[in-house]
Amino acid sequence: PAYKIRVFGYTNQHNHSAGSLCTIAWLKYPGQTIDYSYVTPCNCSGFKKLPSSRRTLNPVPNNFVEWNDSPANGKYFIKDLKAIDQAKNIEFWNLNTQYIEFRGDIAFNGLRMTYPTVPFLLQDPANKADRCGFECDFQNFIPHSVCTQMNPTSSECQHVLKEPLAPEYWAEIVLINNYWEEWQTAAHPIHKHGGWYWVVGEGMYNHTINRTWIMNQDHNYNLPRNFSFPPAKDT
Repeated sequence: PAYKIRVFGYTNQHNHSAGSLCTIAWLKYPGQTIDYSYVTPCNCSGFKKLPSSRRTLNPVPNNFVEWNDSPANGKYFIKDLKAIDQAKNIEFWNLNTQYIEFRGDIAFNGLRMTYPTVPFLLQDPANKADRCGFECDFQNFIPHSVCTQMNPTSSECQHVLKEPLAPEYWAEIVLINNYWEEWQTAAHPIHKHGGWYWVVGEGMYNHTINRTWIMNQDHNYNLPRNFSFPPAKDT
């Protein structure tokens, strides 16, 4: 038979009595069969008592001890994974690095998103009057781009990171969850569509951090990257 993958979680991780959610997925290899008669129980019976030797892929990174002990403890964070293929030029050709800090109110670097009447990609010419963020231009024969901040005084604006068209080059984004307390962190702060990205680093600290601190750490070479077969993600 095919492998049955059980997916389980609580609607409130701090109050398990508030309810739970569960589902399954089938991993089927050639020659294997699926039990189409199986129905996921509405009360999630059989999901809560997982085997002691279980392995968890991509758990929520909100436990510093679990983070430090992985993957020996059965917790496999993105930092513990390797890709099959090596990403071309990823270790050399980085156009720029953007640092995005998520705050308790889920603002990106203190900026809240507003939306244009005409979608960005349909604007001709582009209307940049209410845009904020950074616009980067590619410099020929120079392995980096020059970025200009748009409307830096706006707190509610059309937040855009515009990167140049530069085949085989890379742009880097560092995402920063700046609160140590679990209830203040952004569990799912960003979701990307339309392409792939490669995770070259992931870290956790046992104290509060912010964008300035992370940028200083990076400037002092204390923010390591893994350019050797980094895992690719599509969401």
